[in-house]
Amino acid sequence: MGLRAKFNLAMLAAFAVGLALAAALAWNIMRDNVRAEVAHEAALIITGATAARDYTASEVGPLLQDQSKIRFLPQTIPFFAAETSFRDVQKQFPDYAYKEASLNPTNPADHATDWEADIINTFRNDPALKEFSTVRDTVTGPVLVVARPVNVDDKSSVRRWWCRASTRIRYCFRKGRSSSSIA
Repeated sequence: MGLRAKFNLAMLAAFAVGLALAAALAWNIMRDNVRAEVAHEAALIITGATAARDYTASEVGPLLQDQSKIRFLPQTIPFFAAETSFRDVQKQFPDYAYKEASLNPTNPADHATDWEADIINTFRNDPALKEFSTVRDTVTGPVLVVARPVNVDDKSSVRRWWCRASTRIRYCFRKGRSSSSIA
Protein backbone atom coordinates (compact mmCIF):
# COMPACT_ATOMS: atom_id res chain seq x y z
CA MET A 1 0.00 0.00 0.00
CA GLY A 2 1.41 3.32 -1.05
CA LEU A 3 1.82 6.47 0.99
CA ARG A 4 -1.10 8.13 -0.76
CA ALA A 5 -3.46 5.25 0.14
CA LYS A 6 -2.30 5.30 3.77
CA PHE A 7 -2.83 9.05 3.94
CA ASN A 8 -6.32 8.72 2.41
CA LEU A 9 -7.24 5.98 4.90
CA ALA A 10 -6.00 8.08 7.81
CA MET A 11 -7.99 11.07 6.55
CA LEU A 12 -11.07 8.88 6.06
CA ALA A 13 -10.75 7.49 9.59
CA ALA A 14 -10.31 11.00 11.04
CA PHE A 15 -13.33 12.21 9.05
CA ALA A 16 -15.45 9.26 10.26
CA VAL A 17 -14.49 9.86 13.90
CA GLY A 18 -15.16 13.59 13.56
CA LEU A 19 -18.50 12.93 11.90
CA ALA A 20 -19.50 10.48 14.63
CA LEU A 21 -18.54 12.96 17.36
CA ALA A 22 -20.41 15.78 15.63
CA ALA A 23 -23.48 13.58 15.20
CA ALA A 24 -23.43 12.56 18.88
CA LEU A 25 -23.03 16.17 19.97
CA ALA A 26 -25.82 17.35 17.65
CA TRP A 27 -28.09 14.56 18.92
CA ASN A 28 -27.51 15.55 22.56
CA ILE A 29 -28.08 19.23 21.82
CA MET A 30 -31.27 18.46 19.88
CA ARG A 31 -32.58 16.16 22.62
CA ASP A 32 -31.89 18.76 25.31
CA ASN A 33 -33.59 21.46 23.22
CA VAL A 34 -36.64 19.27 22.65
CA ARG A 35 -36.87 18.48 26.36
CA ALA A 36 -36.60 22.16 27.25
CA GLU A 37 -39.25 23.11 24.69
CA VAL A 38 -41.66 20.40 25.83
CA ALA A 39 -41.06 21.27 29.50
CA HIS A 40 -41.77 24.93 28.74
CA GLU A 41 -44.99 24.07 26.88
CA ALA A 42 -46.04 21.77 29.72
CA ALA A 43 -45.37 24.53 32.25
CA LEU A 44 -47.59 26.87 30.22
CA ILE A 45 -50.36 24.29 30.20
CA ILE A 46 -50.04 23.71 33.95
CA THR A 47 -50.08 27.47 34.54
CA GLY A 48 -53.23 27.85 32.43
CA ALA A 49 -54.95 25.00 34.26
CA THR A 50 -53.91 26.50 37.59
CA ALA A 51 -55.38 29.83 36.54
CA ALA A 52 -58.68 28.13 35.64
CA ARG A 53 -58.64 26.33 38.99
CA ASP A 54 -57.90 29.51 40.96
CA TYR A 55 -60.53 31.49 39.03
CA THR A 56 -63.12 28.84 39.79
CA ALA A 57 -62.18 28.86 43.48
CA SER A 58 -62.28 32.63 43.85
CA GLU A 59 -65.00 33.68 41.39
CA VAL A 60 -67.28 30.84 40.27
CA GLY A 61 -67.53 28.93 43.56
CA PRO A 62 -68.79 31.89 45.60
CA LEU A 63 -71.36 32.76 42.91
CA LEU A 64 -72.81 29.26 42.95
CA GLN A 65 -72.51 28.71 46.70
CA ASP A 66 -76.27 28.96 47.37
CA GLN A 67 -77.11 26.56 44.53
CA SER A 68 -74.42 24.16 45.76
CA LYS A 69 -76.35 23.75 49.01
CA ILE A 70 -79.32 22.38 47.05
CA ARG A 71 -77.48 20.07 44.68
CA PHE A 72 -73.96 19.10 43.76
CA LEU A 73 -72.43 21.32 41.06
CA PRO A 74 -69.14 20.01 39.66
CA GLN A 75 -68.54 23.42 38.06
CA THR A 76 -67.70 24.78 41.52
CA ILE A 77 -64.84 22.32 41.98
CA PRO A 78 -61.54 23.92 40.96
CA PHE A 79 -59.88 20.64 39.97
CA PHE A 80 -62.85 19.77 37.75
CA ALA A 81 -62.66 23.20 36.11
CA ALA A 82 -58.94 22.83 35.37
CA GLU A 83 -59.29 19.39 33.81
CA THR A 84 -62.44 20.35 31.88
CA SER A 85 -60.88 23.50 30.45
CA PHE A 86 -57.81 21.50 29.45
CA ARG A 87 -59.97 19.20 27.31
CA ASP A 88 -60.53 22.14 24.96
CA VAL A 89 -56.80 22.84 24.89
CA GLN A 90 -56.14 19.17 24.15
CA LYS A 91 -58.17 19.44 20.95
CA GLN A 92 -55.45 21.76 19.61
CA PHE A 93 -52.56 19.87 21.28
CA PRO A 94 -53.49 16.17 21.27
CA ASP A 95 -49.96 15.09 22.25
CA TYR A 96 -50.36 16.69 25.68
CA ALA A 97 -52.27 15.42 28.68
CA TYR A 98 -53.09 17.03 32.03
CA LYS A 99 -54.16 15.38 35.26
CA GLU A 100 -54.43 16.23 38.92
CA ALA A 101 -53.70 13.03 40.80
CA SER A 102 -54.14 12.23 44.49
CA LEU A 103 -53.48 9.31 46.80
CA ASN A 104 -56.87 9.70 48.47
CA PRO A 105 -59.25 11.42 46.01
CA THR A 106 -62.98 11.85 46.25
CA ASN A 107 -63.19 11.14 42.53
CA PRO A 108 -61.79 7.69 41.61
CA ALA A 109 -60.61 9.05 38.25
CA ASP A 110 -58.11 11.21 40.16
CA HIS A 111 -56.53 8.25 41.97
CA ALA A 112 -52.77 8.18 41.50
CA THR A 113 -51.21 5.29 39.62
CA ASP A 114 -48.01 3.74 40.98
CA TRP A 115 -45.71 6.10 39.09
CA GLU A 116 -47.86 9.11 40.03
CA ALA A 117 -47.70 8.01 43.67
CA ASP A 118 -43.91 7.95 43.37
CA ILE A 119 -43.98 11.57 42.22
CA ILE A 120 -46.35 12.51 45.06
CA ASN A 121 -43.97 10.88 47.54
CA THR A 122 -41.06 12.79 46.00
CA PHE A 123 -42.89 16.03 46.80
CA ARG A 124 -43.77 14.76 50.28
CA ASN A 125 -40.13 13.94 50.99
CA ASP A 126 -38.94 17.34 49.76
CA PRO A 127 -41.55 20.01 50.62
CA ALA A 128 -39.33 22.74 49.12
CA LEU A 129 -39.49 21.10 45.68
CA LYS A 130 -41.65 23.24 43.35
CA GLU A 131 -41.42 21.20 40.15
CA PHE A 132 -40.34 17.70 39.17
CA SER A 133 -39.59 16.44 35.67
CA THR A 134 -38.91 12.92 34.53
CA VAL A 135 -38.95 10.88 31.34
CA ARG A 136 -41.00 7.69 31.45
CA ASP A 137 -40.71 4.88 28.94
CA THR A 138 -44.11 3.68 27.75
CA VAL A 139 -45.29 1.32 25.03
CA THR A 140 -45.93 4.32 22.75
CA GLY A 141 -42.52 5.84 23.37
CA PRO A 142 -40.86 8.13 25.88
CA VAL A 143 -43.06 10.54 27.84
CA LEU A 144 -41.76 13.70 29.49
CA VAL A 145 -43.69 14.38 32.70
CA VAL A 146 -43.63 17.80 34.36
CA ALA A 147 -45.29 17.78 37.80
CA ARG A 148 -46.01 20.43 40.41
CA PRO A 149 -47.46 19.88 43.87
CA VAL A 150 -50.91 21.01 44.90
CA ASN A 151 -50.61 21.76 48.58
CA VAL A 152 -53.50 21.26 50.98
CA ASP A 153 -53.20 24.86 52.10
CA ASP A 154 -54.02 26.12 48.58
CA LYS A 155 -57.21 28.18 48.85
CA SER A 156 -58.85 26.09 46.15
CA SER A 157 -58.05 22.82 47.93
CA VAL A 158 -59.65 23.42 51.30
CA ARG A 159 -62.70 25.48 50.42
CA ARG A 160 -65.27 22.73 50.84
CA TRP A 161 -65.97 19.17 51.87
CA TRP A 162 -65.06 17.72 48.51
CA CYS A 163 -61.31 17.88 48.93
CA ARG A 164 -59.69 15.50 51.35
CA ALA A 165 -56.48 16.40 53.10
CA SER A 166 -53.95 14.53 51.01
CA THR A 167 -51.07 15.40 48.77
CA ARG A 168 -52.04 16.06 45.17
CA ILE A 169 -49.98 16.76 42.12
CA ARG A 170 -50.84 18.43 38.88
CA TYR A 171 -48.87 17.32 35.91
CA CYS A 172 -48.71 17.58 32.19
CA PHE A 173 -46.96 15.29 29.80
CA ARG A 174 -46.26 15.01 26.13
CA LYS A 175 -46.58 11.67 24.43
CA GLY A 176 -43.46 10.52 22.66
CA ARG A 177 -43.33 10.62 18.89
CA SER A 178 -40.68 9.44 16.49
CA SER A 179 -40.32 12.91 14.94
CA SER A 180 -39.41 14.58 18.23
CA SER A 181 -38.08 12.04 20.66
CA ILE A 182 -37.67 13.32 24.20
CA ALA A 183 -35.70 10.44 25.67
